[in-house]
Amino acid sequence: MKITVYSNPENVKNSTIQNATVVWVDVLRFSSLVSLYFYHGVQAVYTSAEVLEAPKKVSHLKSSEILLSGSKNAQKYPGFHMAFSLLESRREKVKKKYISLVAPEAAGLKWVQNAKHVLLGSFLNLSAVYEQCLKNRRDVVIVEAGYHNSVSLPDHAFAGMMVDFFTSTVGGGIDLEFAETAVKARGAYRPWQGRLLELLKQSPEGKELIQAGLEKEIDFCCKVNKVYEVPFLKDSKDPVFICADYSKNKKMEESGQKYKATTLSAKKGKAVKVKVPLFPKNPEHPIGAIVQNSIKSSPAPVALTTTKPKPLPPKNDKRRKAVLFPKKHKR
Repeated sequence: MKITVYSNPENVKNSTIQNATVVWVDVLRFSSLVSLYFYHGVQAVYTSAEVLEAPKKVSHLKSSEILLSGSKNAQKYPGFHMAFSLLESRREKVKKKYISLVAPEAAGLKWVQNAKHVLLGSFLNLSAVYEQCLKNRRDVVIVEAGYHNSVSLPDHAFAGMMVDFFTSTVGGGIDLEFAETAVKARGAYRPWQGRLLELLKQSPEGKELIQAGLEKEIDFCCKVNKVYEVPFLKDSKDPVFICADYSKNKKMEESGQKYKATTLSAKKGKAVKVKVPLFPKNPEHPIGAIVQNSIKSSPAPVALTTTKPKPLPPKNDKRRKAVLFPKKHKR
């Protein structure tokens, strides 16, 4: 498994991403918002670059199932249900809905449209993305969306953290190879370990959000491993995201069965052996979400449980003495 990082999506090579697991990263705030939508029970997310395109994308659905989301200068567009905001995503409002999201940021997905497996990564769902990459058993290509044709510090930190997790926690069963870009991303992240909020606020896009009065959005985006949903790109030419076990639903599509989006489960997929992280006290490590099983042991991870001791018999019961003072067997 080779890990590669692209800081500029325009440099992505089709030969590198075609059969790899591509992680598209736009921490502030596209990837974070879409991941949160699925955590709150959304059925699918349609993206468009222009305001007038948003209603057209969901015109085939019932009006009661649709929510239009988008904003300009922190104010939602007239006639829309929600602004482009993580704080407005609430389960009681978006559950079982189809969201049409005005997100010019999604236009960059054209650089990975030839990839078969594209998922969205953010700090919010980093642990789930990390685990899904291990389950897929393919090369991993992390593509940063960037910021105004330059490197995005939040996106680069995410890429470096992912590389750090692969380096620190993966044990036997998987041979890892790191491209030079991955090694550099990890080196750039390490000085900011445990200081993600500071990094996000000091970044150009973070400063822009603060000036717009959206500092709380940054606070939300830097929370690590808060949701387990992984948005998958179903249609790359006309970006539509669902939250499902991609491999399972792909087989269903090929066999002519109805495509059904199902929440990604920790019980699915093969177990991966995970070592103790290099920084066990670092809360950013996703070790809690990865079950420490060997690949050769069980076909699926099994939750770790503790066995409770049986209660002692009553004081007047003769069996109590036998439990407290068991007889030693003579050799």
